Amino acid sequence: MRLISSLAFTFLFIATLSSAVSMASEPAPNHLESITLERTPCYGPCAVYSVEIKRDGRVNYFGEEYVKAKGKKTARIKIADFTALEAKFQEINFLSLRNTYIEDEDGCTDVWTDKPSMHITAKYNNVQKKVRYYMGCMGLPILEDIAHLADAIDDTAGTSRWIGKQ
Repeated sequence: MRLISSLAFTFLFIATLSSAVSMASEPAPNHLESITLERTPCYGPCAVYSVEIKRDGRVNYFGEEYVKAKGKKTARIKIADFTALEAKFQEINFLSLRNTYIEDEDGCTDVWTDKPSMHITAKYNNVQKKVRYYMGCMGLPILEDIAHLADAIDDTAGTSRWIGKQ
């Protein structure tokens, strides 16, 4: 009986240990892998480009219209800068935001025409969250946070060297 009890305890210990090791090796559910900012055309000279920042520090830019550098450009940032940007996503609880802030149905109290849009995509492990914000959507306090987040993405990626003065 004592042998069976010891074997059962050993088996339970090994099962618990392997479960803990397995959980430790899985990435955290909100582990941000990459961030993409897309800025779309407006009625006028608005910069049209996209920039992606990856956790390992790689930056991929593609300029289309009204930018200093058209086409593909690459750069690197410090991983600590990515981590600081990731904290800004957590501050505004990015995963809980609506998918769109475009029209009345999205809560906009007023919608102006001829404005550009910005799309921010965050890839967490195998989950992707995209927020589309038409800058003519007015009246929601969260919109300022989204705009500041987009500016922080630009600042972190250093896109000003490619888009020029705006």
